[in-house]
Amino acid sequence: YQCDVSTFDAVSRVAATIASEVGSPTMVINCVGIVNGKTLIDLTPEEVQRSINCNLAGHFWIAKCFLPEMLARNRGHLITISSTLGMKGVSQLTDYTATKFGLIGMHESLRQELSKTNVRTSCIYPGLVNTALFSGVQYRLSQLFPVLESQDVARTIVSVLESNRSQDVVLPFIFNFMPLMRAFPIEITDLATTLLGANENMKQHRKQR
Repeated sequence: YQCDVSTFDAVSRVAATIASEVGSPTMVINCVGIVNGKTLIDLTPEEVQRSINCNLAGHFWIAKCFLPEMLARNRGHLITISSTLGMKGVSQLTDYTATKFGLIGMHESLRQELSKTNVRTSCIYPGLVNTALFSGVQYRLSQLFPVLESQDVARTIVSVLESNRSQDVVLPFIFNFMPLMRAFPIEITDLATTLLGANENMKQHRKQR
């Protein structure tokens, strides 16, 4: 079903069509994302708004359209696809990381709202995935931070659904330690970011475009 997820009316219409033609889903994988790959100064107001409407608001609209029926049945599973960039910002991704940070807040608050129901909510935090979205981008220390294949991420999502419990899953595992960086002074975390080459990654992306 083709849908502009950045607008609630469009998502609502498609959700109604899905419910009519195949029934209301009990599992929804909320995976929405676009990338501009520009500095904040270079981003146009339209690009910023489009990122927010698609990457963040789109998740709200999908959840609002499909959760009511799950709640009515008191069963279901909503999976939010965020990113490791939702835990640590890097250069040339201000709009993208802001939306991914927002998704984490949305997911955590929603989990509390649904805590007394049988509707599960899980969040997946993938690192760099080998897709066209970040074409040309590579980690400096690829052996330590491997690039993920979409099939591996998909298998993880299926595993989470099969578990029938709410989970937070970070891929690859090493990124589970990323939140610990906030315990250190900014000078140290900025130095680590520089040494890892994280602020240079999107320059590769721009060359590919």
